[in-house]
Amino acid sequence: MDTEGQLWMFREQDILQYSSSWLRWWADNPSIGAHTDPMSWHTLLAAGQLAREQDRPIGFPMLLQLPGGSRWVQCRAKRINDTDWEVLSKLTPAGIMDTVYSVLYHAPVGLGVLDKTLTPLESNPRLEQVMVVLKQDAGAQYTFRTSCERTLNTRQEQQAILHLSDLTLTVKTFPVPLPELHVGVSVHDVTDQLRTASALQESRQSFRRLLENITDAVFAVDRDFKFVYLNPTAERLLGRSNSDLMGKHLWSELPELAAQPALKPHQNSLEHFDKVAFEMFFETQNVWMEVRAHPSREGLTVFFQDVTERHMADARIRQSEERFRSLAESNLTGVVFSRPNGKLIYINDAFCQITGHSREELFFMNWNDLTPLDWEGVELEAREHLSLYGSMQPYQREFLHKDGHRVPVMVSPTRFMVQGEEHDAAFILDLTDIKRTEQALRESEARLRSMIEVQKRFVSDASHELRAPLTAIQGNIELLKKYPRMPAEDKQEALDEAQREAQRLGRLVADLLALARSDAGAQLRLGMVRLKPLVMQSWSEAHHLIKGQHLILQEVEDFEMEGNADRLKQLLIILLDNAIKYTPDDGKVTLSLTCENGHALLKVQDTGIGISKEDLPRVFDRFYRADPSRTRDQEDPGGSGLGLSIAQWIVEQHKGQIRLDSELGKGTRVTVQLPLSMHQEAVRA
Repeated sequence: MDTEGQLWMFREQDILQYSSSWLRWWADNPSIGAHTDPMSWHTLLAAGQLAREQDRPIGFPMLLQLPGGSRWVQCRAKRINDTDWEVLSKLTPAGIMDTVYSVLYHAPVGLGVLDKTLTPLESNPRLEQVMVVLKQDAGAQYTFRTSCERTLNTRQEQQAILHLSDLTLTVKTFPVPLPELHVGVSVHDVTDQLRTASALQESRQSFRRLLENITDAVFAVDRDFKFVYLNPTAERLLGRSNSDLMGKHLWSELPELAAQPALKPHQNSLEHFDKVAFEMFFETQNVWMEVRAHPSREGLTVFFQDVTERHMADARIRQSEERFRSLAESNLTGVVFSRPNGKLIYINDAFCQITGHSREELFFMNWNDLTPLDWEGVELEAREHLSLYGSMQPYQREFLHKDGHRVPVMVSPTRFMVQGEEHDAAFILDLTDIKRTEQALRESEARLRSMIEVQKRFVSDASHELRAPLTAIQGNIELLKKYPRMPAEDKQEALDEAQREAQRLGRLVADLLALARSDAGAQLRLGMVRLKPLVMQSWSEAHHLIKGQHLILQEVEDFEMEGNADRLKQLLIILLDNAIKYTPDDGKVTLSLTCENGHALLKVQDTGIGISKEDLPRVFDRFYRADPSRTRDQEDPGGSGLGLSIAQWIVEQHKGQIRLDSELGKGTRVTVQLPLSMHQEAVRA
C-alpha cells in the first residue's frame, strides 16, 4: 500500500480505516479531518458520494496540511458497497498544483465558487474586482444574482451579459456538486471585443462613404460574378442604375468586359484569378478607362479610372505614368534594416518600388541620401528619440524617389540588438493613395459647399417670387377696403388682378412643392401608361392657352411605357405652355410622338422668339428666365421660372433625357426621350 499510495475507507463522513503509513506524517493527530480545510473536505465527501451513485472511480485534487507544510494530494474515490467507499491518494509532485493555482490567480478571466447565499468561497482577484464593481450597479447585480439563482434551481449552466458604466462582461454560471449545491462562476471582459467590432463596422461604413465620393468608378461582384455594389460614378459610366444591375450576372450584363483577353480565362472561376489591369474604350462617354480587377475571398472588385489624356500622350510618358501608378497601388509594406549611422543592410522589393532604386543601388546609399533637405530635422529628431527609448510612434515623412519626385510615407521604426550590435528596423507604408483620397474628400467638400450656396439662392429666389403675388393681392384688398364706393370697373379690375395673382401664387406653391419632393429624393409611383391618350388630352387643354397661335398635331403613335400618368401629362402641359407663351400671334407650335430604337420621342417645336446661346445652358435652372423683356416688376402671365426644372425632374424620374435646341428669332425645339416597356410593340400592333 505504501508504494501505491495511502488508503482511507469512509461511510458517509466517518473514517472507517486509514493507512498506517500516514502515521509518520500525522503522529500527533491521525484523523484526516484535522489536516483538511473545509473546501478540500467537501470535495472529498462529494467525490465519494458521486463514486457510490455512479459506481465508477472519481478523480480529484485536495490540499492537506502536513507537518512539513501544505501539500496537494491527487485522489481517486471508488465505491466498495452501497454505504462504504474508499479513497486512494498520492502526494502530487511539489509545485504542480501551486503552478495551476498561480495560473488561475493571474488569469484575465474571473473564476470562483459561490455558496447558496452567493457568498464567494473561492475566487481569483479578477472575480473579486468584478464583485466589487457589481455592488455599485444595481441592474448588473440583479442580472448576476438571477443567473446564479437559476443555476441553483435548475442545476443547469446559465449565461448572461452585464453592461456596466465602462465595461461589458459575459458571465457563465454552472453547478458545482459539493455536499451542498454551489455555483461556479466565470466572468470574461468583452469590452475590447465589442469596441473592436464597433470600430470595424465604422471603418466599413467610412470605406463605403469613401467609395461613394471618389472620382473613380467602382463596382463589386460576388464569387458567382453577380453584382453586389456600384458607386454613383460607375452608374454614370455604365449607364445602368444600382438597382438595375444588383444580383445580375457580370458577363451577361457587360459583354464588352467579357470580351477582354485579360478576363476571358477567368469567367468560370476565381480560383486562379490574379490582379489584372488593362485599358478599354467606352463609346457612350467617348473616354478611355483603365480597368483594374482585384480578386478577394468575397469576389471581385473592379475599378475604372479615366486615362483619356494619358492614353493620347506619348508612349514613353504613358509607360512612365503606368509604372508610377503601379507603384502607388502596391499593397506591400517596405521593410528596411540599417545600422544606427543610416547604412542600409537589408531592403525588400516593396521599398525598392517606393524609392525607385534597385537593391544594388540602395546598398551603396545611406538612409539620409533618401531624405529631402526640409525633412532632415524631423529625421534627426526621430533618430535621437529612437536612440533614447529604442522605439517610437509611427511618423510621416517623405522619400526622394530616383526620378526626383517625393513619395509621402508612414515610417514605424524600432531598435534591436543582434549579437551585441545595435540595428534599426523600419516599416514603410506608401501614403500616395491616402493623400489622393484626402484631396478627393476636400474636393467633395467644396462641391457640397457649392450645393449649399445654390440652395441658399433658391430659398432667396423663392421668397422673392412668393412675396410679389402676395403684395399684389394685399394691395388690391386694401384698395377695395379703403374705397368701397369706387367705380364698378375699377373694383372688377382689382378683383381680377387679385384673382390672377392668387392663381399664380397657387401654381408657384405647387411647383415649389414638386421641386422640394425632388430634392428630398422622392420617387414617383410608376405603372403602365399609354402615351397617345395623354398627348391628345394635353393637346386639347393647350387650346385654352392660345392667343392667335396655330397648334399643329403631327404623327402620334400609340404605345405604352412604365411611368406616372399625372406627371407625364404635367410634362406635356409645361412644354406646350412654354412654347405658346414665347410664340407670337400667327406663330406655329407643333407636337409629335414617335418610337425610335426602343424609346419614345416626344417633340415640341415652336416658331417663337428663341433663346440665345448664352442663356441656353441655364434654361433648366430654377427661377431663370431667358426672356429679358419679362422682368419681375412687369406683369407675368403665370410663369415662375420653375417649369423646365420640374420638366427635367419628371424626365429623370422616368430614366429619360430632355434636350433643348434654340436659335434667336427662329424658335425652339424640345426633345424628350423616354424608355419604352417590353409590351409596346404589342400595343402598337
